[in-house]
Amino acid sequence: AKAGGSPRGKAKARKAGPGTEAGSLHQPLIKEYQAAVLRAREAAEKRRAEAVALRDKLRRQQSELKDMAVSCDKLEDREKQLQGRVRSLERQVEKLEREKQGLRRRAQEAKGAAEAAKADTQEAEQQAMNVNRRLRKEQDRHREQILDLKRRLEEVEGGGTQSDGQFASHGQRQGNGRGQRSGMRHGGPAGRATTPAQEDEATEELRQQVANLRQRFTALE
Repeated sequence: AKAGGSPRGKAKARKAGPGTEAGSLHQPLIKEYQAAVLRAREAAEKRRAEAVALRDKLRRQQSELKDMAVSCDKLEDREKQLQGRVRSLERQVEKLEREKQGLRRRAQEAKGAAEAAKADTQEAEQQAMNVNRRLRKEQDRHREQILDLKRRLEEVEGGGTQSDGQFASHGQRQGNGRGQRSGMRHGGPAGRATTPAQEDEATEELRQQVANLRQRFTALE
């Protein structure tokens, strides 16, 4: 009634005023109605406040969701970057593994080559020892030949003059005998001695033998 209802309601309110019997009968109902209106108004205000609070909460949640969505996008981008990095690292690991296998193969090949070189070295050392033994034998043989040639050369050089004389006297004896026999056969004078040309020829022959021995001696040395 205070809020201003319809004209009929106002008339009823005037008829049921405080001083009337109807007013005294409806007074509790009016108070109850007014209390209900107040409660309804308070409830409406409360619901309005709750609605405002809920709206603010929803707005905050929406803002948070937007931030979370942005963060998710950033995380997805970061995840993609990390996945690319992981793939790159996997490729590097595969490359390093291939290089390691290649190094292992080369190490094995180098080991095999080293063993082969060791075997070749041992064989070469053995061959060198064999060659050294053969060379020592050859040197000993050449040394013996040199010593033998030295002895022969000394004998030839030492006995050269005596040999020349012996050859000359031998030739003279042969010449005299031939000459005597020839003279006796032909009735002429006795034969002459060996000529100087024959003696020179014999001496030259001995000298040639000495020169040949010297050449062999020099070649052996």
